Amino acid sequence: MDTVGWKTASLFEGTLLGTLATGQAWKRNVDGEDTYDNSVDFSEQSPAPRNSSAGGLAILESGDYDGDGRDDIAVFRGSSGLWAVRGVTRAYFGGFTDLPVPGDYNRDGKSDIGVFRSATGLWAVRGLTRLYFGSSSDTVVPGDYDGDSRCDIGIYRPASGLWAIRSVTRVLLRRLRR
Repeated sequence: MDTVGWKTASLFEGTLLGTLATGQAWKRNVDGEDTYDNSVDFSEQSPAPRNSSAGGLAILESGDYDGDGRDDIAVFRGSSGLWAVRGVTRAYFGGFTDLPVPGDYNRDGKSDIGVFRSATGLWAVRGLTRLYFGSSSDTVVPGDYDGDSRCDIGIYRPASGLWAIRSVTRVLLRRLRR
């Protein structure tokens, strides 16, 4: 299947609607019935890691997109820029080489749709901001690093051990040689 929707979100072999925890999944069987499975093995095929583009694959990105205190199942498909958040919204934001970086960037209690474009270092958060921070060799690490309930933009640079959190800190961690 090559379309994304809750009835056709085929990410692996079969249709996966979202992961609940390690080895657990919510999926739809061939009869269209939603099922819970706690024995799913993702070791052979898994979504693209955060430090590489998704390309045509869909990436699962859970978060609290409606502010009800519970994570919602979300899918980002880079080939079309589609974000599909089950029961909340469908929006087009981002592109083929973008990495999804959702988080509560404005402290409203809801996850915001965001992407990182490694070729240019662009961070774009839908309806909020566009800024440049990082490069193609960086791993994106958004999170609340200063405890203010706002997602901070951050990168980790594996080659040097640099952790850089925008407007918070820069820390260089190097491996000790024995």
